Amino acid sequence: MPPRPQQKIDKVPEGWYSRDQLQEAWGLSQSRTLELIRSALRRKEAKVKTFKVKRDVGVYRIPFYQFKG
Repeated sequence: MPPRPQQKIDKVPEGWYSRDQLQEAWGLSQSRTLELIRSALRRKEAKVKTFKVKRDVGVYRIPFYQFKG
């Protein structure tokens, strides 16, 4: 069986944050963090983009958020 090809890992640009990073920075629960992110997206105060990042057991597509200053 041939080896699996290496998955490309994206470099997340500065200013983009995952939900986990925002949750920790804001000191909020997961559900409250998601409420605030969704609200910002609805008001077009934030953008979302998915990046491939390495986690504990593999490479995953994770949404990252950028907020308007």
